[in-house]
Amino acid sequence: MAIRTFIVTVANPGAGNRYYIDGVLQETVTLAEGYTYRFDVSDSSMGSHPFKFSTTSNGTHNGGSEYTTGVTTSGTTGQTDAYVQIAVAASAPQLYYYCQYHSGMGGSANTVESDSWNVLEWGQNSYGTQDTANAALTGLSITSEIGSVISSADRGWGADAWS
Repeated sequence: MAIRTFIVTVANPGAGNRYYIDGVLQETVTLAEGYTYRFDVSDSSMGSHPFKFSTTSNGTHNGGSEYTTGVTTSGTTGQTDAYVQIAVAASAPQLYYYCQYHSGMGGSANTVESDSWNVLEWGQNSYGTQDTANAALTGLSITSEIGSVISSADRGWGADAWS
């Protein structure tokens, strides 16, 4: 199951066609090892621009080869429900996405360890320890005392009224 889906489209920002990831021109995406990501390539703008991965920037257009480890495709690019999915392997190399037919369209897909900060969407696991589940401790207690608090916010930040 994919933990995140990216929407891929194609547009010409004035320098030839380019991929947009979630509406951002040639967005650098972060992919965590051990997780699966789906790239929705069903938009009609994708029709003649098959989405591929490589360990070389600009893929086969720069002497590299297609990266296929953990990559599956479904459907035809530019058609309803088409997608490219990648299950990121442990110790995966730096990746790049590119168009099979046209040079210069892609960008970077950084691969990071699964417990890297901020790699999952909001609400998935806990921030900073992405690959572990939290457990509640029971049978422990703590007592704390802060003393007396005196508050007198008459002026400035935190005042009862703006001044």
